[in-house]
Amino acid sequence: MTYQCKQVDIGNKCVECLRSTSFGTGLFVNRIPADNDKYLGWLCPECNFHECDRCDEKIYNELSIPSIDKANKLAEYKAFVEFQIEESMKDMEKLPIGEKIDIFSKITKLKKELRKL
Repeated sequence: MTYQCKQVDIGNKCVECLRSTSFGTGLFVNRIPADNDKYLGWLCPECNFHECDRCDEKIYNELSIPSIDKANKLAEYKAFVEFQIEESMKDMEKLPIGEKIDIFSKITKLKKELRKL
C-alpha cells in the first residue's frame, strides 16, 4: 500500500502565513505561485524570503541589478579587501594560537559582510 500526501488548494491565501493575497489586500501585486507539503496557493511578499547559505540571514527573493559604475566600484572594493586579507594571512604564522583564532573569526565575519554587498 502506498500513501500520498495531498496538498489542499487554498486559493488566494499565502501558503506560509495563510493571509489573503487577493486583489485589494495590498499583497496581490508581489505574490508568487507557491506550494509546500500541506498547501497549494500563493506566497505573499513578506513570506518570500529564504535563508542565505553563507550567513543564515533572511534574504528577499528578488533580482536587483546595480548600475555599472556601482557594480565596478563594489567589485574593486571587494577585490582590495580580499587582497588585504590574503596578505595578512601570510603574517599569521608568527602569532600565538589564541590570536590566530581571534583573527580568523574576524576574517570570517568580514567575508560574510563582503558577500552581502
